Amino acid sequence: MVRIETGFSDFHRFKLTRKGHVVSIAVLPEHRLKGIGKSLLLTAMEKMVEHYKCQETFLEVRVSNTAAISLYKKLGYKEIRRIPYYYLDGEDAYLMSRKLKDENYGVVYFNAWKYSEDSFRRQFLLESASSILKGRKKKKTEEEIVERFYRDRFRLSPWSIFWTFVILSLIIWIVCAFHYGKEVGNYIGVYIGALNVVFMIATYLLDYLRNATLKIIKPQLVHPEQFEEEFKAIVKNSKTPVVFIIDDIDRCPSHVIMDVLDSVKNFLAPPFISANSPYEKCYFILAMDDEAVVKILEEQRGKNYEKEELYKFFDVVLHLPPLRPGDLREFTQIIARDAGVPPEVVEIAIYGGFDTPRKIKHFVNTFNAYYEMAKERFRNEKFAVDPSESVPLVAKLLVIKMRFSKQFEALVKNPISTWKSWTNELRQRMEGKDQGEFIEFLWRTQHIDIPVEYLRNFLYMKLCEWEKKIPVESLQNAVLEENEAEFRELMGGLSLENKDYLVDFFRDMLYNRAYGPEDTRKIITFGCLSLDYVASQKRNSLSEILIQYIIDSASILRLSASDIKKVIEHTKNQSENTRRIIEKGTRELTSPNVSQLAGLDPAKVAEFINVFINSNTERSEEWK
Repeated sequence: MVRIETGFSDFHRFKLTRKGHVVSIAVLPEHRLKGIGKSLLLTAMEKMVEHYKCQETFLEVRVSNTAAISLYKKLGYKEIRRIPYYYLDGEDAYLMSRKLKDENYGVVYFNAWKYSEDSFRRQFLLESASSILKGRKKKKTEEEIVERFYRDRFRLSPWSIFWTFVILSLIIWIVCAFHYGKEVGNYIGVYIGALNVVFMIATYLLDYLRNATLKIIKPQLVHPEQFEEEFKAIVKNSKTPVVFIIDDIDRCPSHVIMDVLDSVKNFLAPPFISANSPYEKCYFILAMDDEAVVKILEEQRGKNYEKEELYKFFDVVLHLPPLRPGDLREFTQIIARDAGVPPEVVEIAIYGGFDTPRKIKHFVNTFNAYYEMAKERFRNEKFAVDPSESVPLVAKLLVIKMRFSKQFEALVKNPISTWKSWTNELRQRMEGKDQGEFIEFLWRTQHIDIPVEYLRNFLYMKLCEWEKKIPVESLQNAVLEENEAEFRELMGGLSLENKDYLVDFFRDMLYNRAYGPEDTRKIITFGCLSLDYVASQKRNSLSEILIQYIIDSASILRLSASDIKKVIEHTKNQSENTRRIIEKGTRELTSPNVSQLAGLDPAKVAEFINVFINSNTERSEEWK
């Protein structure tokens, strides 16, 4: 049992501090000598710091309990004093205490990439002052650094206007008194008028000076000696050694990388350090991907930049060992636990090629955003499936979207057909044929199947109102496969009311830019077929949509002339649309490359001429 108290420190005289009092700790006799007591005490000390910000912890122990005293000493406790007659049986106790915060060194963390657009030296000094200095000295030093290294304005006090006005007034009074003598009182009006003019001039002048920007020193051009002096002054205020960690260097531009390396090597950690130098208690850790840094420097210098040249900047080079699959798996378990996602989600990410800690973190964060969005839309009835029951499915589709963008585009374009083709390729993989990284991912996650009827829902992470009324995936597959029998069968299963949603269905397909000319032809053809199923009012709306895409299609001669005529009959401007169709068909027929049009059906050409050209008396003579 632990109690949090506030009292005088056991290590600093007359200093109030927050302390954790270990009132009691006990382990059953049959479970002693197993390290349980030690684990309990270590956990208690950890929670004292984490949750209650305690700086010290103390406890009382019988002077005769040598085993407990030995354990406490191993854990860093020291005997502070002896308390006589502490226990009810009259035995004395030792008061043992220890510090919870390790004050043997200080840490300054600096993210070089975060400040890559500013001066490294100025921002590094500000970060060092913020971490090392305390109280008024910290604030004063930070203000001095900003003033000294980043002065960009001529600053004037508000009192400047007042004192300027007073001095000018006295000068005018003295001049008037000297000139007019005793009669100066008769010219008081002139004096007041002159003061008004002086006040206006002074106000305007000082306002101009206050707002005029004077570039005194650019932050990128800090003098080296100033930088070195300021750094020494900051470090001298630290009573303990300081570890400076400079991170994300490999993500910076080349000039920033060289600035960091040169500054650390020449000014922050010089090769020769005197006995009483402040540098004696400074340690620098530069975290970077050496291969990435070498590549950046090669691009800047235009020559081969060997790693040995980079290593000259460091006294010790420590390479992290390669990441083994077991290490990555342990890390992913920690990430999954901290992020509150099932471990299977991270497993799927690893299968998809997210094989570094940074990539896995990025995937987990993205997954959480998608998952929360799906849950919110499910609550609003815009998502057909409860995401909590299909977490692996969301993860699998997210991996495809993030890692295999081309395959994801194909899936959006034609979900069912694409999914079937992947299934066939997966069978070949199971037969021992190598099909690449993507099929390998599908093979490893084949136990996570995606229901065809919900595929579109997962791809777009929402459902429109009309998508809830008709089998979108099945209709889409029938259109793109040109399966008229299946399409009519699906129409037979829809109510008259739901058939009207075909207008939204074909509008959505035609607006999708992923479809090429051939797919657009199929969509228009089945759109014309749908005119037999929708109500009269919706028939006009669908015809207006179709006629625009018929006129804008790559080749009007590939379409059925009777279908086009049926569409025109349900549009408002029938004569205008007929004229535009005839003009487009005429241009195609008179084109010198008309015979080279791939897939051109002579029967459709003849049908177009009979339906539109021969029936139009103005054009018939031209075609004879």
